[in-house]
Amino acid sequence: TSVTVHYEVYDNDYAFTASDHLPVSARFLLAPKYVDNECAGGSVVAFEQGKRRDGRKVSWFRSTPQRAIGQPRERRYFNFVSLGFGGSITIELNNEIFDNADTNEFAVFESTGFFDNIPCAYYPESAEVFASQDGVDFVSLGTTCQDGEFDLAAGNLKSAKYIKVVDTSNKNVFPWFADG
Repeated sequence: TSVTVHYEVYDNDYAFTASDHLPVSARFLLAPKYVDNECAGGSVVAFEQGKRRDGRKVSWFRSTPQRAIGQPRERRYFNFVSLGFGGSITIELNNEIFDNADTNEFAVFESTGFFDNIPCAYYPESAEVFASQDGVDFVSLGTTCQDGEFDLAAGNLKSAKYIKVVDTSNKNVFPWFADG
């Protein structure tokens, strides 16, 4: 962003009459302020859990949406919630986050349960991530396979207070008991 300012100086050592003046123009480049986005999930606004691949309900111990709140934790001991195939969760952040130039503002973490670092090619749990300033109008920030980082600029947003994650996994590539 830049700003051009124009000045006209009427009283200076180079002006000989009242009608003489010295035009001066200056251009300033304004660097956007970097905002340290300290945030975590504050509350669950909506949770629509999908089903397992076999059409059954997701197990109760993988169905507590409040487990998506707060700072990310390790993947064991069911410190996560399963969206189910096609399911979604909308979270209100504890602080509004702001777009910073050339960087991602937040991350979404996926959990396969008891296994860490399984490549996406072997366990392709995918999701589309949306953001909103008001919790009503959401814009897509893109997709991820397992963990992913997101930039508000991808959705032309200056800030966001709500994050929505929608499971987009192809259930046909998972075993019968998988829950997305």
